Amino acid sequence: MSRMRKLSTGAALVVLGTLPVWANAELSCQPGEKLTRVSGKIFNNAVASDKTLGTVHLRLGDDAKMKCGIVGQATGGSGGSFQYVHTFVCDDRVTLAPGYSVHSQLTLNTVGAFTSLQACSAPEGAITGTFEETSTPVPNTGRGVFTGVERGTIKIKGTIGCLSAIDMSFSGEVCLPGPH
Repeated sequence: MSRMRKLSTGAALVVLGTLPVWANAELSCQPGEKLTRVSGKIFNNAVASDKTLGTVHLRLGDDAKMKCGIVGQATGGSGGSFQYVHTFVCDDRVTLAPGYSVHSQLTLNTVGAFTSLQACSAPEGAITGTFEETSTPVPNTGRGVFTGVERGTIKIKGTIGCLSAIDMSFSGEVCLPGPH
């Protein structure tokens, strides 16, 4: 497999891991958690055959807007399906105590599949297509506003271009600690 095709496949996998999620009607939060809608857009590039790097424009609930960086690492997949672990870190600052602050962060397990895929005429080995993914929070990885997030579902739809640009939209819900 050519280097460009590996990069394109890796980018698609990462992108898939960061695509929007559509609400899951079955999600229920535990006492002390608040069901919160998440939505936005992700813009990624493949930086290696198994890694992606990009930005997330995240809407949390009705009002909060955050800009985040995102990195993806492929963890498996075959035959048009893929798995990624994505970690995003946002531009907010959450103060835990005087002199102690963090930026909000969360890691997601992502599974997805291509809904269409074809070879590009150039560069050699490159691919283009569309995909859908589902991401769920990895317990004990949240910081800032995502501290304690263990439940949620995010649905993602995306495209990958011949030069490994990956564009996605996502929507879903997570259970944030806090009042109802």
